[in-house]
Amino acid sequence: MLLLYRLDEVLRHAVFAALAPVEVLLRTRVANALALGKGPFAQHDGTLFRSDFNHTAWVLGLEKETRRVRETFVESYRARYKDFPRLPIWAAVEVMSFGTLSFLYKGLLEQIQATVAKGLVHHRVLLNWFHFLTYLRNACAHHARLWNRELPIRPDVPRKEWHAHSLDNKHAFIAVAVLEWLTLKGGMDLEKVLGGYRALEAIRNTFPSLEYAMGIPSGWDGGLLWEP
Repeated sequence: MLLLYRLDEVLRHAVFAALAPVEVLLRTRVANALALGKGPFAQHDGTLFRSDFNHTAWVLGLEKETRRVRETFVESYRARYKDFPRLPIWAAVEVMSFGTLSFLYKGLLEQIQATVAKGLVHHRVLLNWFHFLTYLRNACAHHARLWNRELPIRPDVPRKEWHAHSLDNKHAFIAVAVLEWLTLKGGMDLEKVLGGYRALEAIRNTFPSLEYAMGIPSGWDGGLLWEP
């Protein structure tokens, strides 16, 4: 059991490492979609959000987060500009939690969501994935067991694009598959994703009877699902 615990730790660290560049990608996508199309303080424009989204509460939460930050660039902005804690969106995405970013994307009008998601996946799937990745990030950061966890928040499977693979969206394998897809579509290095797959393979090779608990698809050979 101690070996399994250690292998799970390796898996968790590998998934967290693979998630990091994806998080940067999504923060950048949101910032670009708003700044280039709607202006530097677009996140404060309520007309860019759905009518059922509590934009005022979201902004108050963001400002609370911003006031707690002690980053040099934030302190410099605070000293130079009177509108603090309002920050330009490209700075705001650096200080907001990933959960706050996820809520921002959720509240945006669909046409703006589509701009963020363009070239990655359908914007409604990305909405679900934002929620899933927030959960996954928190689970890894808080050292939660990953290898045999039945995911409480499950990522949507884009059947049209993923028709060649019958994937279980309840277990750990799907997390690495989502990260691979976003990494590939974002034009980034897949080495960290391979680290996640290697960690899954190590558990399978050490404890073959536990393959089912990770959602590994039949016939998977240990490599990437999609060719770059």
